[in-house]
Amino acid sequence: MGLLPEVQLGAGVLPRLEVSLTCVMTSFKRTRLKGICVQTDEYYMQLALEQARLAEQLDEVPIGAVVVYEGKVIAQGYNRREIDNDPAGHAEFIAIKKASEHLGVWRLSGCTVYVTLEPCVMCAGLMHQSRIERCVYGAADPKAGALGSLYSINSDARLNHCFEVTPGVCAEECASRLRQFFRKKRERNKERKRKARLTADGYDKETKSTSSEC
Repeated sequence: MGLLPEVQLGAGVLPRLEVSLTCVMTSFKRTRLKGICVQTDEYYMQLALEQARLAEQLDEVPIGAVVVYEGKVIAQGYNRREIDNDPAGHAEFIAIKKASEHLGVWRLSGCTVYVTLEPCVMCAGLMHQSRIERCVYGAADPKAGALGSLYSINSDARLNHCFEVTPGVCAEECASRLRQFFRKKRERNKERKRKARLTADGYDKETKSTSSEC
């Protein structure tokens, strides 16, 4: 165990905290965690990417999410919309619901949601409703993103709760996984159509041959 010295931060002074040498403080401004081991945003985003890989194995869009409270992952989720036929089966939506079940409350004050793709309107709305403290996302979504791209639900002063957003963490890795998924999906679709055409052509030729023999 080691001691961190007092650190000046603006007008305030951080207290001396006894922490494990393996702990990494992401930002001294989060000192309300009071000595709890905190990993970096990149570390938690890698956990979200692991969830995205699980989605990809099910041929779901590879998006994953984890919810962190007091330095611990309390919930995780990945896209299940297709396999569950659930329009709300988004990674962060699932993870947020699990976090509420874990804590036994609907207010997720002090929780941070990590998700590999910028949340849509539905998921950003749930973050507002659940009173999360912060959302960290990887790749931006210019077509549907609701935390800065198309909308900024997190900072809309008309709403009764605002929350912090940290965009672009492991952005290229998150975006690359999505690009690869959709590229492979397009290639599979092309191959499927090609085989369907060959089958149809073969059937037509066989039909014509049979007709000419009659």
